[in-house]
Amino acid sequence: MNDFLSEHHRSTLVVNDKHGSMMMQVPMLEPRDKLLIRKETDTHLTYIYDVAFNRWLIKSKLNVASTVKTLRRLGIFDDQLKTKDLGLGTYHTTGRTRNYLLYPDKFDEWTKDHANVLAFVDTRKKQDQVQ
Repeated sequence: MNDFLSEHHRSTLVVNDKHGSMMMQVPMLEPRDKLLIRKETDTHLTYIYDVAFNRWLIKSKLNVASTVKTLRRLGIFDDQLKTKDLGLGTYHTTGRTRNYLLYPDKFDEWTKDHANVLAFVDTRKKQDQVQ
């Protein structure tokens, strides 16, 4: 997930949509390439264009169905695709597309837990090697 978000940083729109999506707003970060990701700082939600993510998974030689199923099981992705205009409220309007809804707080929490487990396993391996 981090790799996808990093590789598509130039395709990301960041907005603070506190006034509602119907008002025109100035984005905090504008996409330099085709708009594929919308981050809303006020709601802490991220929308990812499903076709782009699926293509990236295939290019990365990852199984789309099992990866998405795992992300949903972990609570990182919502259970359903969400229809949204990724550029809504800005001059980057794209029309409505199907998107994965990413919960960044859940993803950050999982990433920290995963890093702690890896650090623990690494420490245990080093201890076993010393003995």
